[in-house]
Amino acid sequence: IARQAEPEIPLMGAHVRNIRAQLLGNVLIILVVILWTAFLIGSAMVRANRAEASVGEETVRANAALAAGKAAAELFTAIGQGTLAQDPRLFTETVNEARERLGEAQNRLLESAADLPMEDPLWTELIRLRAAVVAADSWTTYLINAARQYRWGSVRTSQVYLVPYHLQKISEAVNRVEQLTTERLAAARAEAEAARQMVRNVAITWGAVLLLVILGVNIALLRSMAEPLERLAEASARLAAGRLETRVAIDRADEFGHLAQAFNEMADRLQTLYNELEERVQERTRALQEANYALQRRAIQLEASAEVSRAIISIFNVEELLRRAVNLIRDRFGFYHAGIFLMD
Repeated sequence: IARQAEPEIPLMGAHVRNIRAQLLGNVLIILVVILWTAFLIGSAMVRANRAEASVGEETVRANAALAAGKAAAELFTAIGQGTLAQDPRLFTETVNEARERLGEAQNRLLESAADLPMEDPLWTELIRLRAAVVAADSWTTYLINAARQYRWGSVRTSQVYLVPYHLQKISEAVNRVEQLTTERLAAARAEAEAARQMVRNVAITWGAVLLLVILGVNIALLRSMAEPLERLAEASARLAAGRLETRVAIDRADEFGHLAQAFNEMADRLQTLYNELEERVQERTRALQEANYALQRRAIQLEASAEVSRAIISIFNVEELLRRAVNLIRDRFGFYHAGIFLMD
């Protein structure tokens, strides 16, 4: 029985990878996006930390300059109070206490300027401020010696002329340092805010990208697996319905391609077995038809023989008997011509 061949059912577009490789590729894509997102967030956080550190450093420098100015003002105040009291011991103790605080302020200035390059304008201003503080401290040594010698006139005269001078120098240096640190603080705070905003933007943007990538690779994976399974199920249903010409197009080199190849081999085998079975049925049918025809022929022959026997019994005329026998044999056996030959 001839059957019209049906078109092959395609699995999907051509592929040259297997499912395991596809899964590994999807995992690698997700991992790369995660690592890139982590790198961007980490870079932004490092930038933010550096900006915050810069804010702290500039704040320390500004506080050191203000502390130096405050210590110098306290020193000058102590000199004025000691001069009014005209007590060498009290003058020395009060001024030395103020000098200690001024020395601490000098150390803070040195520490704040230590990590700055020499070409930095702020480093230059910090060194100038320290030089002004050192000059005021050195002048204080002369005042202590004069007070111990009860030369209060020299102390008062020096105070009148040199205190405003040193105070002006220190105030100008403090103002310059404060101006520079204010500008640098503003820039550092702006950098820190930009870095924090960058962290937020990277987290939101690349988080969304990561979500889309995960959804995309999963949808692609489901599509690459669901559609071939549906096509194979459709082909299996057609094959089960008796459409043995159904085949699946092998356009993939993965597991689904191997499955499609096995399906086609199974369909070929079933179709071969079906064709062989049909041939056997046809042969058996022809044999049955031939046997039936032979039986019918044998029955006719037996019936003709019976009629001839009855005619022999009932007819006593030899001529009539011979004629009747010839006619019966010719009619019952379907012969074109029949005859009886008598031997003398």
